[in-house]
Amino acid sequence: MKNSKIPTWVIVLIVIFFIIALIVTAGKFYTPESKEDQEQERLKKEAEEARIKQMEKDKATKALKDELQRLEISIEKCKSEFEKIKIQERKILFYSRLGVGILLITLDCIYLNIFRFQPREILGELLKLNSALLAVYSFFAFISHGTPAKFASYLKSKIKMVLRWYHRSTYSEYDSLLVNKKLTEEIIEALEKPVTAEKKVENQSSIVNN
Repeated sequence: MKNSKIPTWVIVLIVIFFIIALIVTAGKFYTPESKEDQEQERLKKEAEEARIKQMEKDKATKALKDELQRLEISIEKCKSEFEKIKIQERKILFYSRLGVGILLITLDCIYLNIFRFQPREILGELLKLNSALLAVYSFFAFISHGTPAKFASYLKSKIKMVLRWYHRSTYSEYDSLLVNKKLTEEIIEALEKPVTAEKKVENQSSIVNN
């Protein structure tokens, strides 16, 4: 049996036909994207990125609002503690005045027991003694602070200072909570109003450039 052999010119025709078929059908399998398609693709991508950013921003805003609520609760607790401190302060001032009154009465009693005045002389002598004590107090207050009222205010401020030192952790926590609350509110405001913030920056930039 003789081996069949395909002529060379047939092979060349087949190759040429195959190349022409590829050239003709290439447009059906691949068409380059138009500018409209590219623009739509870009807009879709930007919209998706904006959606993701907005979701992240909303999540961060919610977390900050939860933190702000926690801070406000802690601030209210500190304020209730301050009310207790004020009540304690008033009690200390009352007991201080009461102690001074008891001390004056005790001095009067000692003075009367020592000198044993006649009944008609007791009132006058007590007035003299208390006037002398008041004069000593006024003199000391005038030398140290100018007036008795300023001296009394000084003693009151010292009592407050002692109480504040004793409750310094509460005051320090309160100050820290106020700072954190203000910072959190500013961040939330910036997240909720980004457009306004950007316009302000653009306006400031234009003013500087002009």
